[in-house]
Formats: sequence, structure tokens, C-alpha cells
Amino acid sequence: MEQLQVDPQNSLSLIQNKLSELNALEPEDSQLDAHRQRQANLIVASFELGDRVLLSDASKLATDPRLRTYVVHAMHPDRIDLTTFLPLILEGHEDGAMRNVALLAAWHHTGVPLSSTLQDRLTQRLREIHRDDPDAESHSVSGLLLRNLGHEVVADEGDLTKQEFDASRDWYVNDSRQTMVVLRPHCFRVDGYTAPPELSYDFAISSTEVRLDSFRTFNPDHAQDETYQVTNHNVPAAGVLIFRAAKYCNWLSRKEGIREEEWCYPPDSEITVKNCYPVSGFETKSGYRLPLSFEWEYACRAGSTTSRFFGENVRLMNYYGWHKKTSDSLINPVGKLLPNAFGLFDMYGNVAEPCIENSTANRYVTRGESCFRVADEMDSSTTGPADPQGLGRLQGFRVVRRIED
Repeated sequence: MEQLQVDPQNSLSLIQNKLSELNALEPEDSQLDAHRQRQANLIVASFELGDRVLLSDASKLATDPRLRTYVVHAMHPDRIDLTTFLPLILEGHEDGAMRNVALLAAWHHTGVPLSSTLQDRLTQRLREIHRDDPDAESHSVSGLLLRNLGHEVVADEGDLTKQEFDASRDWYVNDSRQTMVVLRPHCFRVDGYTAPPELSYDFAISSTEVRLDSFRTFNPDHAQDETYQVTNHNVPAAGVLIFRAAKYCNWLSRKEGIREEEWCYPPDSEITVKNCYPVSGFETKSGYRLPLSFEWEYACRAGSTTSRFFGENVRLMNYYGWHKKTSDSLINPVGKLLPNAFGLFDMYGNVAEPCIENSTANRYVTRGESCFRVADEMDSSTTGPADPQGLGRLQGFRVVRRIED
């Protein structure tokens, strides 16, 4: 990079010409990842030389997310200094997509020393984004960075529960301090992507798997095998039978003041290991429940049509999902890796997530796989069997609820 900066204008022109040549090519599928990686490296180099336009274009969501993904990872400490792109976070400009890419890239720079003044400015700005920005990806990644900087966001989330639901936001914090990401399939626009026709309604999904502390507030007697997790702090609830997850959903609905006729499961006295399915017409009700399988996939894909929400390169799974190699088959705390473009953490790995197969509600499947699985087995579309009577030590869950206009 130092050589390029000797004559920045000429270097920028050369980079832009090379990028134009690459853009004109149509590589085979087997070469597409390497092609996108080369494009990303040139885009980051052009940004270092003062051109923001290319980075802005590459930051937009696309059905093939590989260019955006590789740009994030090209902004690694070995490649670019944090202070070079920190203005994208600190400035209050309108290009939210480019700022989100900078936030995601900053995750790679955790532990990089900053001056106390710059550290304070960054912390203040991250708190502003986490508290005020309506975009769910911005909210999730700013919270992740704050935690990495050693700042607890629990108190902030406690304050956010007191706010009234704001339809202009893509997220809210419920009474159990769970961040819920609001998805509006009929409003979501990415060229080339079409939401499933069944998704004609808005719904909210928890940004993380249900945490152990939240589940034990509901069920203090829940026993969890600590030999299957790296810590007790902020890990997901695991070893949860589906009938107990259903009762937890009723508990959340009751706690939120949702009318009983809007609950998605029968009364607790009627829920058993064998009878743990939603009531008839549950998909039109606003109470908490487990996701429908197609809701989970829509939420996971975040507008992508590739096998994974970050692209096709399974080696990148290390940044997004806990799998057998990176976790030693142990459950990790939620929300430590990068989220998808909807701001959802751990959609792959950590604990497997049961979903309702379809609106007939007579069968469950699992999504996302667990940390016991290898990365190759994790993607956005694969389903596995879920036995309501089987106790899977690495089975957790995520909750959803329908949102009315």
C-alpha cells in the first residue's frame, strides 16, 4: 500500500481500471469466490486511496453476498488500519450499508490499541448506534463491538424495554430483555430475491437463541450439563424438550400481556411431552412460539440465495457459526460471532433449533445444526429430524411472534 500512495491518483486510476476488467469477466462457479476476493481487495485499496464510491456500492445487500462478505474480511488488521475506516463509524453520514460494513470489519480489530480519546469517541458512538439506529444489523453489531470493548449492554437493554414499540425500527427489546428483530417480507427489496409466498405478514424473531439465564427465570429447576459448554455466562439454554420450550413461549406471552386467545400453544396444563404442538390457526396469532421452518430460513438467508447467508465458502463459517472444529463440540456464549445482514446471531451452529415444519403443526424439524457438527453440514436450507420426546443435549431454541401493523 505504501508504494500505491506514492502517486495516489495514478494508483487509484490503475485500480479502477483493473476492477473494470474484473467486472467484465464472467467466471465459472468454481472460480467465483476467488474472483470476488480479488474484487474486494481492489475495492478496499481504492478506499484507502480516498474513493468511497466503490465501497459504498459493494456494501449494499445482494442475493449473492460474496462481494460484501469479502470486503468485510479484506478490512482485516493485516490489510488495513482501524483508524483508516473508523470515520465511517464515527461520522453521522447517511450511507448505513457502508457504515455496517465498517462495523462488521471492526470486529476483526478487537484488541487493537487506540488512544484514550479515540476509544471514548468510539464507545460513545457505538452506544448511540446501539440505542438509536433503527437498523437491526447496526444495532446487533454495535452491541457486539461494545461487548468486545468490555462494556456491558444489559443496562442499556433494560432501558430499551421501557420504550414503546416503534414501527419505524427493525428491532425492539421485550420485557425479558431479548432483542427481537422485526422482519417485513412484503417490504424487503433485494434485486433477484423473492420472499416465500406464505410470508404475507410481519414477524419478529429473537436475535439470539434463548439464553440460559432467561430460561431459568421461567424454569429455575432447569438442569444443564456444564461439561457441554465453555462457560455458564450468556450461553443458550440447551437440553430443552420442545414441550418446555412451548411453555416458555406461553410464559413470554403472559409476561408481555398478550391476550390468551392470541397465544399459540394450549394452556400449560394441556401441554405434555407428546402434546406440544401449537393450536389450530396459530400462524395468525400474535403470541410467542417456535418459528415455522420457512420463517427460520427467510430470517437466516437475509435476502441471500447462496447456500449460506455469507456466500459459499465454508471456511468463512469460522466467523459466523460455532462448529465442531472451532468449538471443540462445546456450547459457546451467544452473540460472539458476526451476525447475518438481519442482525441475527448464531443461525449456524452452537445449539440446534427446533422449528414447526408447516402450518399443519403436527411435526417439528431442526435448523442450523449444533456445535457438534462440521461446518460443511451447516447451511440455510437443510432440515433435520426433531423428536419432541427426545432430549438433545445440544438442542436449544429461538422464539418468534407475529407483528400486527
